Amino acid sequence: MWYSSPVSPIPICSERNESCRKGKGLVTKYLAKVTGYSDAQLTRLIRQQRRTGPRIRDHRLRPPARPFATVYTTADAILLAEVDEAFGQLSGPATKRILWRMYHVFDDSRFQLLAGISNGHIYNLRNRRTYRRARTTFRTTRGPPSPIG
Repeated sequence: MWYSSPVSPIPICSERNESCRKGKGLVTKYLAKVTGYSDAQLTRLIRQQRRTGPRIRDHRLRPPARPFATVYTTADAILLAEVDEAFGQLSGPATKRILWRMYHVFDDSRFQLLAGISNGHIYNLRNRRTYRRARTTFRTTRGPPSPIG
């Protein structure tokens, strides 16, 4: 028995007879070439289709059901942009120390979350769109200085 696959319009054989098994490798190679899926992914999707019917759900195409909790807010990214603007964009450990001092030494409550930030999270915040928008500055083109005299 042959039926059409949602992965591709190529029919997939559902019975284990000799005529179906001959073309199975050819169909799998074609699907791998056309879809870009690996052999393991195709095997999993074909097995899932045989079990559940013609409707295949690839759960990896959706966002996770329980994503990681967001610790640092947009306000924290903007605050980091202000610190980088004031001190120049320093390295991760130097910025981490500045943020720690802003909360513990200078008692600025805005830096409560950023006081315990790791180096990696500093770079993650710097990659956010809100940080880049806050840090983008446009300068006019400066010509070469003209010698007077």
